Amino acid sequence: MSDAIHLQTHAVNYAHCEYDRGYIVFNRHDNCKEVWRRTVDAEGVQRSETSLPDKKMLEASTQAAATFHSAESRRGFFTAWALLRMPENTRAFRFSYPTLLAAATDNAYIWDVPRSQLVSVIRNIQRQHHNLPLAAINYVEVNDLYAFICGGRGLRIFAREGGALLYQLSTMELSSATWDVLPQTRGLSSSVVHPQMLLHNQHFPGSIHGEFMACMHLRFQLRCWRSPTMIVFRPRIGIRE
Repeated sequence: MSDAIHLQTHAVNYAHCEYDRGYIVFNRHDNCKEVWRRTVDAEGVQRSETSLPDKKMLEASTQAAATFHSAESRRGFFTAWALLRMPENTRAFRFSYPTLLAAATDNAYIWDVPRSQLVSVIRNIQRQHHNLPLAAINYVEVNDLYAFICGGRGLRIFAREGGALLYQLSTMELSSATWDVLPQTRGLSSSVVHPQMLLHNQHFPGSIHGEFMACMHLRFQLRCWRSPTMIVFRPRIGIRE
């Protein structure tokens, strides 16, 4: 991709980059997240006035457009779209269109990337529950309903709407084996943490609505794979996508 080559000189070294549906999101040293959009999708579309690209981004975008203006196809071209200024220093982030989840030490921020707006905050993610804090954040994941936050001492699942803590699994409750995690009591209010029942399972789980499966990685850094009917966590290594 032509602009992607140019972005190698614009982005910070070892930037964490997320891509989905024509949007590129990556971090920079001032704790902002840059959003670039595929040029063919951005042409003629009004940007949000709340998170406009800064001078640095616009200059890089203009330079890239001038450098590659003679290309026969505009496929692979990206345009500076937005600059998302995080309210505080964030440790981990994940973009799953249209949502960006960025986690700080004790708060998680949910952004609407196409609209370039902060839409909600999940607060006090480190609060003690059964004397267990989340500890340092290692990885996050997000879908339409839930925010998943993996810390050094456990995994927590929060409701995006309202920020209620729905599930908590500590590292002591997980091993290197695979477990199905099912609620023992159904129909409880989402404002409380549901009880859990861990069922040892060596096979790939069936498509049961509401079923959760978690796999323990050595450092509890989990990668999430989603389907319409279930949420599955798998280790970062040793998985064939």
